[in-house]
Amino acid sequence: MNITLGQYIDGNSVLHRTDPKIKLMLIVPLVFSLFIFDYKVTFPTYTALILFLARISKIPFKSLIISLKPVWWILAFTLLLNPFFHEGEILFSIFKISATKEGAVTGFVMAYRFALFILLSSFLTLTTKTVALTDAVEDILKPLKLVNISPHYAAMTISLAFRFVPTTIHEYEQIVKAQKSRGIYFDEGGIFRRIKNMGAIVFPLMLLTFQRAEDLSFALEARCYNENRGKRKQSRMNGNDYLAIAFITVFIICNIFLQFYSH
Repeated sequence: MNITLGQYIDGNSVLHRTDPKIKLMLIVPLVFSLFIFDYKVTFPTYTALILFLARISKIPFKSLIISLKPVWWILAFTLLLNPFFHEGEILFSIFKISATKEGAVTGFVMAYRFALFILLSSFLTLTTKTVALTDAVEDILKPLKLVNISPHYAAMTISLAFRFVPTTIHEYEQIVKAQKSRGIYFDEGGIFRRIKNMGAIVFPLMLLTFQRAEDLSFALEARCYNENRGKRKQSRMNGNDYLAIAFITVFIICNIFLQFYSH
């Protein structure tokens, strides 16, 4: 199954050795800048950044492209529908519904931004072990203690959600194949028939999800799991962390400069 979301690729690159907390904190301004700055500035710079990160982390570019698989339909809908919902220069018309040049540009910008966001986020899970990522999220969420929310349980919930995404997608594909073998097809008939047939996927998938959650809760309870367990390794900032902070700071400053210079 070609799904990379929630998976980790072993390595010893600078990106792998960077503290997960630093990577989590640095991705926030990167994403903010991606959606705030002009696309004429961010598209070339962020494309170059992703290629650079793939090179230094030695993550196969194929793995990054596969990370877009779960959201390909969102990208496709964004590209195909936006041209019909914006006013401007008409490119063509279908049944008196016109597609515009401005809408096509808007759709492309939205889809490409979202794709860059997914690719950028993929480096976080591809270069960080699940346990280390959980500990990093827990450290960042420590202020939740002020409102009587356990940061450890919140971090564990987020971590498990990412962990079981590939499993859930795999089960979805298996259910679809099983139902097709029974003569239930999801790409035939009218809209209402297709919606009705989707019940043959949704209900078994929900049942499997709840069953897995129950099994997981029993397993954690049997091992006396609680939030008081100690961390296997206490993280400390090193040269890689300072280098990452300096690099991303310079990158964002350059984007700010290009943003003002382009205007």
